[in-house]
Amino acid sequence: KGNFCLDIGKPCFDKYIFIVQFLCFDMQNERFIKLNESYSKNLSSSEDYLELIYRFTLQNKDFKAVDIAREMNISRASVSEALKKLSEKGYLQYEKYKKIKLTEKGISVAKEVLLKHTVLCSFFKDFLNLSDEESIINACRIEHVITPSAFFKIKNLVESL
Repeated sequence: KGNFCLDIGKPCFDKYIFIVQFLCFDMQNERFIKLNESYSKNLSSSEDYLELIYRFTLQNKDFKAVDIAREMNISRASVSEALKKLSEKGYLQYEKYKKIKLTEKGISVAKEVLLKHTVLCSFFKDFLNLSDEESIINACRIEHVITPSAFFKIKNLVESL
């Protein structure tokens, strides 16, 4: 089973807060759901970038920052700024106009977020009987802030099905 704890006390952007549109990934239909809200976020923003880059990597997609901007429906400049910060923190390798590659540290965080997303979606859909879309929206909101112990308990409950 193991401990699924992220490095909660050390956000990816220590002094930076980005305003981005909130997006959720619908795994079943392989698409992002755009929510009608914007909000300030720190750790969740960096995790969203890492998760998307990891998804691109799993699909063997050759991609650049412009592809991330297009997929997340945000400006290329915002993506470049975030990628630069993630690179400085050791989560990925990034140079302008070149292929982006996650480091082991970045892969670890991305896998963790993807696991949380998957488990939480299952929990909301299978245990609370929420719609697919509502399950995805709630999972995307909670995956970044859930405590390790709460996630571990939900994960065990979902796996017991």
